Amino acid sequence: MVLKIILSIYFSSTLITTIYCNKLYSYSKVSYIKQDSDSTDIFIERILVFGNDVTKKEVILREIQTKENSKTNLKILHKDVLRLYNLGLFNKVEILPVQIGEDKSNLIITVIENLYILPFPQAGFKEGDLTKFWAGMNFMWRNFRGWKETLDLNFGLGYEPFVNTYYTNPWFGKDDHLYISYGLSYNKSNNRTVLKNDSLNSFYTKNDLLKYYVNSFNSILTIGKYFNKYTNVNASISYTNTSVSDNAPGRTISSDGTDSYISFIAGFNNDTRDLYNYTTSGSFFDFKYLKYGLFHNEIDLNRIALDVREFIPLRLSSAYSITFATRIVSSNAFGGNMPVYLRENFGFDKIIRGWNDNVFNGENL
Repeated sequence: MVLKIILSIYFSSTLITTIYCNKLYSYSKVSYIKQDSDSTDIFIERILVFGNDVTKKEVILREIQTKENSKTNLKILHKDVLRLYNLGLFNKVEILPVQIGEDKSNLIITVIENLYILPFPQAGFKEGDLTKFWAGMNFMWRNFRGWKETLDLNFGLGYEPFVNTYYTNPWFGKDDHLYISYGLSYNKSNNRTVLKNDSLNSFYTKNDLLKYYVNSFNSILTIGKYFNKYTNVNASISYTNTSVSDNAPGRTISSDGTDSYISFIAGFNNDTRDLYNYTTSGSFFDFKYLKYGLFHNEIDLNRIALDVREFIPLRLSSAYSITFATRIVSSNAFGGNMPVYLRENFGFDKIIRGWNDNVFNGENL
């Protein structure tokens, strides 16, 4: 069994949103509201959006909690800004409640959109090793119809070449809030396990690895549904074809060196993080059940995976705070035969500080 506890301290400084709430000034019958409390209700009559040259207004309105002809407050508006940033569509988001009467206001949302067509080069060193260089291109077209859909094609050459393409639509069905994605991928990777009787539930150095390549082609379709802004369930069906460059007994389940099988995945996710990229508060919970080898006589394996994260802000003053973050990851298999390439690992891309040359390998993590 692979088991490792990692403790880390992470410092982050984040500059986000602007919610304007100034003292009372008047400009041609338009005045900025004055609020003495974040929880004071503001009645919003209309919501006006500016700067969304590509993004549909409906994408912005469906994401925020504040609605027209309803009450809101500064706490809700702050969360609305964070949710708009989490869309990944905007470089800047500003929200301005503008008083138009004694007891009502209009809400002005101004956004600056990102570049949505992003062809850019990519390169790196796998596992932090200068001898394992790769380079390629990523062609991404985000928000291509203004509905936050994404088309992506990226590839890398050199060490462990790969090519991936996918399409995602994060919201369709209007009030039903369904989402869908489809992806195709191919990668050629080095073997990451040893075939010894004592290799299971143990660790070893990278020099112990048997030298051969694993070629994998995968196609996956995912459909999910959101029940609210934070919680969703999803189901996926995938087809996998995996082969090895130098066939030998035990490297695949099939004797011919190629495994082909269908898998089913069911998941549940609850994500209340304030910002996905620079989280300072909130939690993340992800549960998955994976069935490898659907209707397969040789591969018939089950796996339960869990990822739990908690971010607790510790306020130092009215302007500064630090965040205590913790994470628990678990992956446990049961059932039929497990191909060696489906084993769990610590090492390689998941480097443990101080154990760079070692690999922990097992059926469970």
